[in-house]
Amino acid sequence: MATLREQLSAKGLWPRYANSYQLKAFGHATRTAISLWATDGATIRAACP
Repeated sequence: MATLREQLSAKGLWPRYANSYQLKAFGHATRTAISLWATDGATIRAACP
């Protein structure tokens, strides 16, 4: 299964060559969102501190 970033890139919604700051910011926001709505948030937060 393609990652969200790969799906967005394929649709032209995500720049293929984003700088590292954008990638880090996006990754942090994604992990935060996942930890908020995941059914087992403790496991997610432990895996992605």
